[in-house]
Amino acid sequence: MALKSEILEHVFNSTLKFDIAQRNMRDFLEHDFVTLKQDIHMMEKLDFEAVRNEIAQVEAKFKGQKDASDDMFANLVKSNARLEKRVLNYGNSVLCCTCVTSWGYVVMAFGSTIAIILGVLGSIIEKH
Repeated sequence: MALKSEILEHVFNSTLKFDIAQRNMRDFLEHDFVTLKQDIHMMEKLDFEAVRNEIAQVEAKFKGQKDASDDMFANLVKSNARLEKRVLNYGNSVLCCTCVTSWGYVVMAFGSTIAIILGVLGSIIEKH
């Protein structure tokens, strides 16, 4: 009987030690799992912040380029208006002259120059 009780006590102690070891292992794994989830969440948060910062930089750069493009377009519109005014003034002064035939060539050359300038300006606007 003493042998049986000793064996039972030995089995009980072994089972108890095994249960305690399993609980410790489960607690350790749960703690590692929670830590891993926190690390992943932190990395996602940092990645999200990096992406958000990049988006903000791109938006700022785009806004700067858009402002520069708008300024260039406004300057081109002003230049075009001044050029049209000069052409109209030039046309009026040509009509006032008596030698219309010799001024006709000048007007034609000036008109061609204007057309070339407007073509170049149009290509610049299309590029931007």
